[in-house]
Amino acid sequence: LTALYVTHDRSEAFALADRIAVLDEGAVVQIDTPAVLDACPTTEHVARLLGHR
Repeated sequence: LTALYVTHDRSEAFALADRIAVLDEGAVVQIDTPAVLDACPTTEHVARLLGHR
């Protein structure tokens, strides 16, 4: 079963999702598993969103 779930709650997304898409001004900037997103953010936007920088 595939579902699209939209949330602004990081902990909720990480708890529910197999893969997460991060958008910046309407453009997808990274799609990964929660573990990869947390370990290897590909942009400054993703890193800031996850509290890394």
